[in-house]
Amino acid sequence: MPQPELRRRGRNYQIELLDALRVGDPDRARLVMSEHMCEAERLMVEREAVIENRFFRAEDF
Repeated sequence: MPQPELRRRGRNYQIELLDALRVGDPDRARLVMSEHMCEAERLMVEREAVIENRFFRAEDF
C-alpha cells in the first residue's frame, strides 16, 4: 500500500544527506544517516508487527 508520508520523509532525509555531503560536512551527513536508519528500523519493526498479526498459524485451524 502506498505511503506518501513515508516517501516524503525518506526523500527529505536523502536531500539533507546530499546537502551535507556537497558542503563537506561529514558530521552532519553521519547524523542525518543515523536518524534516517533509526527511523527506518522503527517503521519496519512496526510494519512487521502489523503483518505478523495478519498471518494465521497452522494450529489455529
